Amino acid sequence: MFFSAPLAFACLLALFVAIATDQQEDRRNAKCLRAIADAIEEHKGDLQSVRAGHSVKIRGHDVTNYELATAFTLTPIKTKDCEDFFKKSLTVAERMESPDKIIEKLNQVISKLEKLPLKYSGIQFPEVATINILGTPAQMELVAFVRVIQVALGPLLLLWLGSLYNTRHREVLNIGHMRDVKSLYPHMINVYPVLLIQKGYRIEPRKRNWPAYFGMKYGVPSLYATVRTVLLAIFIAPPVSFYLISIYLLSTGLYSNIFLVSGIAVSCFALVNFFTELVPNHFYKVFKVERPID
Repeated sequence: MFFSAPLAFACLLALFVAIATDQQEDRRNAKCLRAIADAIEEHKGDLQSVRAGHSVKIRGHDVTNYELATAFTLTPIKTKDCEDFFKKSLTVAERMESPDKIIEKLNQVISKLEKLPLKYSGIQFPEVATINILGTPAQMELVAFVRVIQVALGPLLLLWLGSLYNTRHREVLNIGHMRDVKSLYPHMINVYPVLLIQKGYRIEPRKRNWPAYFGMKYGVPSLYATVRTVLLAIFIAPPVSFYLISIYLLSTGLYSNIFLVSGIAVSCFALVNFFTELVPNHFYKVFKVERPID
């Protein structure tokens, strides 16, 4: 549980930079142009064939016009703002050049946009992050540095969530067979109902009193199980949610597949921790304590 705070802080910093990158207009435009460049790169062969005068099928359309072929290539990613900025970034003559030339010019515009100062909520971030490697200062673009941190945070979160699961799962199995409440390890998630009984009295209401029976057998334990799940979520949800949102906002290009796998793995490990609270013997656990007879 201790590592929840530092991991949440690291993920929050990554999320803050990711939100700043997503909200700033220059960065959004750069992201838009990068998606256009990737789409042109993907269909470069078809575009070159159309430019040479051949008929090619692009996204279900037979086209012989180069400008129309480019438009069909960009159909899935075009929005009004994105299309306007693409036309503003390249002249009509430049948009009619070869795919390689278009990609080259787009990369030049993207490079200029990404070098502009990053500002968000009155905070201006440095263009580059300086890190010390074996006594040698090294500089890296801030967004690239944050992406490296996100890649590193994935295995760290998996290690933490995996350790938490193993510890909690073993504890849950022990608690399911535990009889003495004094044997319970005293941390904040271990919240269980305690039934005080007198020797010789029935532990549970008779079944003919259905409301009391179901309330004691299912209602009260379910309420405590919900409380335990909420307490567990207080530790797990912040770092995991910060991480997932940040990788979603910065998931472009080479990092898309890495972040997809990492996000799915972290989500699964987090959910497995919550599922441990559903183990039947543990979910309905009620400690019974005999009270002294007056």
